[in-house]
Amino acid sequence: MKHRQPHSKAEQLRQQAEKAFREKTADSPKMLESMTPEAIRQMVHELHVHQIELEMQNEELHLAQDELMAEQERFFNLYELAPVGYVTINDKSKIQQINLRAATLLGTARKESIHRSITHIISPADHDIFNLTRQKLLKTREIQSCELRLVRQEETQVWVNFVLTLAEDSAGNQEIRMAITDITERKQSEEVLNEERNLLRTLVNLLPTAVFAKDRESRFLLANATCATVMEADSPASLVGKTDAD
Repeated sequence: MKHRQPHSKAEQLRQQAEKAFREKTADSPKMLESMTPEAIRQMVHELHVHQIELEMQNEELHLAQDELMAEQERFFNLYELAPVGYVTINDKSKIQQINLRAATLLGTARKESIHRSITHIISPADHDIFNLTRQKLLKTREIQSCELRLVRQEETQVWVNFVLTLAEDSAGNQEIRMAITDITERKQSEEVLNEERNLLRTLVNLLPTAVFAKDRESRFLLANATCATVMEADSPASLVGKTDAD
């Protein structure tokens, strides 16, 4: 007759324990015959105590396992679901870890970015910015930051702020951890504002009337072309910082 195969890890462990017990207690009948009633009672007592100890240890293991699972859940919430992108690179600038937010910023699956160089996701025009920031981090070992563009999988670009810190992995190898924040909207707003300023400056320069602004000490803050002509200055820029007396 075939033995029923155990369906769970617990059943397997129990069968292994019973087998080990039978092997260790093969001579138990002879041993028990030679023992006094008091010795037998003492042995039973010790077995009960040992059983209680094992039950307490098992309970402690369950509690430790629950704490570990809770810690893993906290890590998942803090790292994986963070509103900030997190990327870890090794000493060769290859990506070792990337969270969901960073992958979303890149418009790619995380597994496609692992072990690739970080420069593959940075706009070629901004490679020097990243390399200089990385070198400064390695030299000073102080937190560094920079603003650059990432190239998304669909060839679009997104402006981000990088914050770089130096750390070590579990094996003691040096790695760089980066926090990535999307600043595309801010950059777009700055671009629009600069365009409006340039347009306003152009319109002011075309006015036939002298236009200028001064600070509390009567120094020129800005002036248009007509004002420069009236003041017999070389250009509007040459008036900035000067007073009427100058």
